[in-house]
Amino acid sequence: MKKVILIAILPLLILVSCKKEIDQSLPVSEKETFRIKLAAAGENEMKEGLAASAVTPVLDSLINQLTLVLYKADSGQEYSREVQFKNSGFFGRFDVTVPKDNYLITLIGSKSSFGINQYYKPHASNPILLPYDDANMEYEQPTIFMGEKRNKTDDTFFISRLYTIDRNMDINFVLQRIVGKLEVIVEDVDQYTVTIPSDATGYLFSSQLSFGKSGEVIVDNSKGPISVLVLRTERPLNIEIAGAGKAKLMSVPIFKNQRTIVRGKLLAPASKVGFNVTVNTKWLPDSTEVIF
Repeated sequence: MKKVILIAILPLLILVSCKKEIDQSLPVSEKETFRIKLAAAGENEMKEGLAASAVTPVLDSLINQLTLVLYKADSGQEYSREVQFKNSGFFGRFDVTVPKDNYLITLIGSKSSFGINQYYKPHASNPILLPYDDANMEYEQPTIFMGEKRNKTDDTFFISRLYTIDRNMDINFVLQRIVGKLEVIVEDVDQYTVTIPSDATGYLFSSQLSFGKSGEVIVDNSKGPISVLVLRTERPLNIEIAGAGKAKLMSVPIFKNQRTIVRGKLLAPASKVGFNVTVNTKWLPDSTEVIF
């Protein structure tokens, strides 16, 4: 009988012994955590020797929301996420603690509110977690219905970098503008409009391409020359310029952090070129220029 009892207890003793060995064998390095401090700003403002404390006012002038997302590089799974808003006293400063590992550190900032992996109620308490290859930002939309997405493109910045975190690190990030600007000036018509069939509504982290489709965008020159920010920069943009009973259809290139300037005459004879299209790498002074 004693032999039977010993045989029954033996597996339990082995399990306890194994658990103890596992607990004792964990290397100290796997239990360590490391702090990462992140700063984000436009590159032209990150002058050599600029004090880190001087970055925040620059960031305040460019964006209203900044979101940090960390992904485990090996698996691509989201590890942590933190959202900041312009009125916070620590805007542009993150102090996070992570275990030793390889991370894809991603920062997104925009003047428009946005969500990560969701376009409706982006700051809900139950975030949608997607692996890095599928992860995205999308401008906040008014309803849950996909067909009612509106154009919300505003000045928007992004950067994603791979880091091995194995010690305390201070990391400064320079965000890159991912929107372009369309400017239209009609010289022979006082009142005119520009129609864009749609713009993108979101941005994929891995491919760094836009996606989604907003409703039609129509702007006029009642407040001066037309200037529209565009998120879809990977292919030419179709536009219609209309005024004084005339309309002109065009396809124009849009590039990240650059201006596409369409200037000309809507009433020009069909035998003449009515509009010239130029691309200027210098951002207008209505917002801080970012060069990358």
